[in-house]
Amino acid sequence: STTYTSTFETDFDGWTTSTFLRASGSTASSSTGPSSAASGSYYVYAEASENSPGVEFSMYRDFGEGVSSLSFDYHMYGSDMGSLVLGGSRDDGSSYTTVWSKSGDQGNTWASASVTINSDFPIYLKFTYTSGSGYQGDLALDDVVVDVGGVPTPEPTVSLEPTTGDIQATTFSALSSAIANDVTIDVASDITFTGVISISGITGLTIRSSVSATMTSDRSFSNSY
Repeated sequence: STTYTSTFETDFDGWTTSTFLRASGSTASSSTGPSSAASGSYYVYAEASENSPGVEFSMYRDFGEGVSSLSFDYHMYGSDMGSLVLGGSRDDGSSYTTVWSKSGDQGNTWASASVTINSDFPIYLKFTYTSGSGYQGDLALDDVVVDVGGVPTPEPTVSLEPTTGDIQATTFSALSSAIANDVTIDVASDITFTGVISISGITGLTIRSSVSATMTSDRSFSNSY
């Protein structure tokens, strides 16, 4: 697995945005926004002045493989605070599913969030902030730490069309033993692959099922059937 840490000290650290800003110290408005970064000198924020109500700010990043967990610091202080949503996408950013959200004034302090993802591991992450009713709604983010890779690979499943065959197989061992040239094998019950079957050099082999059986692996295979 790989960990990506974004502190925003020199740039946006791989995140893409046209709406969030980098800053050190306080934001321009009183009674909203942080007075300093959560750590270091810089953070990123959404400037609500002249960008309210209901204006959307977004910041996304493509991590190239599944995200398993992340943590980040957020600052949501101000009487006009809006809503922050963290979304994950598995279709190159075409659609996002919410994995974390927070709304409203959370006080004049940095808070920390930790998110563990147990399924549908996203490739893209996106922070979306929608401003509230006025200028006292500056939202800030800092210290985004994302863990990617090391997520389980879904077990491949093969569904077979109903038909009949020359040889019936109801176990992995029987299926493996029946592999030969010019043979039609009828998989007569569901079979779990507990090893690798080599069909290198085999010709005329057909594997079918008279009962719509499925073949599932007990491990992660890549082009091994």
